[in-house]
Amino acid sequence: MRHSLTFDVAHLLAGSLVLVSFLQLYQDRLYALLNVFALHATILALSVAWQAHAQDAPHLYITAAIALLF
Repeated sequence: MRHSLTFDVAHLLAGSLVLVSFLQLYQDRLYALLNVFALHATILALSVAWQAHAQDAPHLYITAAIALLF
């Protein structure tokens, strides 16, 4: 059960990244684009943190923090 949930959450986050990437293409104003970039960075940080948890790789938490910082 846990194995399936791990993959389901990973796929949900990956799909969210694709969706937000498409949202970036349709932004007409700079302020809206910056908000979508911030959303993309947040989802990317969540995705990397989830992989760090799923793979028991603590060094990936540093990468997640860097993605969230920028």
